[in-house]
Amino acid sequence: APHNGHFYIILAYGFIAYSIFMFLFFRKRKYTTWREYMLVVPLLLLFSVNTLLIDFRACLVLTLIISLYDFESKKRGKVNERIN
Repeated sequence: APHNGHFYIILAYGFIAYSIFMFLFFRKRKYTTWREYMLVVPLLLLFSVNTLLIDFRACLVLTLIISLYDFESKKRGKVNERIN
């Protein structure tokens, strides 16, 4: 198995799965600022350097941080819609 998350997903699951994974996990959400997005950049670097998907604990931490980031973005979006 390659020691790079990008190659691991492409070789194991294909390019379509890789594109979907990258879009779901590492995209910038609509209601987040670039400053808040900077919290995701170290996760992307760790994913690039090492395979976070194979280590269950690291994958769990990655999933929790990304889900919290997504939840905060959606919550902020609902507040902005109520104000307008």
